Amino acid sequence: MKVSIPRSTFKKFVHSEQKILIGDANFFIPPTRKDNDFPFKKYRENFLEPFISQCNSIFVHQSVFHEIFNSEIIEYIQNHEKITIVDETTLEDIPRTVFKTIEDAVANYTNYKPGNGKFDDEGEVKSISYAATFNIDFFITHDTTAITILENKDLYKFTKEVKAFTFYEIIYFLYKSDYNKDFLRNLYRFLYHSTKSQKKDNPTWNEFLMLCEKEYGDLF
Repeated sequence: MKVSIPRSTFKKFVHSEQKILIGDANFFIPPTRKDNDFPFKKYRENFLEPFISQCNSIFVHQSVFHEIFNSEIIEYIQNHEKITIVDETTLEDIPRTVFKTIEDAVANYTNYKPGNGKFDDEGEVKSISYAATFNIDFFITHDTTAITILENKDLYKFTKEVKAFTFYEIIYFLYKSDYNKDFLRNLYRFLYHSTKSQKKDNPTWNEFLMLCEKEYGDLF
C-alpha cells in the first residue's frame, strides 16, 4: 500500500467527537510476512487497545468476524466493551432496503457475486454498506480493494461520507498520543517500508513523521 499524505480522512477523525468506526478483519489480525509476524498479545497491547481506547465504539460486521479463526482474537472481539458485532439481517424494512441498495452498488466494483457463488470481498462490501446505512464515517482497513471502493466517485452517492481510515494514520495518531513509539516505528516499517517496492514508493519512518508533522502538527 502506498502512503499518501495529507489525507482529509485523518483530519476529520481527529476533529470528530464521536470517533465511531467499523473495522475490517485485517485491523484485528496482526500482520504477517513469511516467517515474520507480530504476536497478537504485543499487537493488542501496543496497537489495538491504545487506539480503541481513544474511540467511542468499533463495529464489526458478522461477515468480517467470520473471517477470523484465531480463538484469542475471537474472544477479544466478543468480550470487548467497545466492540459490537453487527448484522443487517435484524434490521427493519427501510434500513434493510437501504443496506441492500448500497450493497448491490458496491458489489458491482468487487469480486463479491453471491448469486454466482463468489464471496471474495464480502466483508468489505457488507462493512461499507452497513457504515453508509448508519452514517458511520470511518472504515478501518489495510485492504486496497476497500480503499479503492471508498475513493470511487461513481459510488459516492451510495457510500456517502464513509472513508477509509488507514493503519499509518492510526500509527501517527498513537505516536502523537505518546504510546509505544518503538513498536509503532517497527509496525510502520513492517507494513510500509520493508520490501523493495515499498522503499521506492513510501517515505522512511523519519520522513513519514516529518510529513505528518508538516500536515497534521497543528491538529494536536
